Amino acid sequence: MHLFGLDLSRAGSARRIADALRAGELDDDGLASLLDEAADRLLASGLAASVGEEYYSTHWLASFAWDAMEAREHAAR
Repeated sequence: MHLFGLDLSRAGSARRIADALRAGELDDDGLASLLDEAADRLLASGLAASVGEEYYSTHWLASFAWDAMEAREHAAR
């Protein structure tokens, strides 16, 4: 389960890095798009694992899911 938390954490980070690349002087949209695609895949796998009936595995994933969804919502796409 820790790897799913890592996926969610990476999803939020990748999205924020993509936003910074688009806002920067270089405006590297190619790399930003690659990071967005990676963030989508990481978010999907992490969200799938964060819902379930097993409290031990899922209760702490919610904070990572929230962070990743916030980054996605505020993305400058």
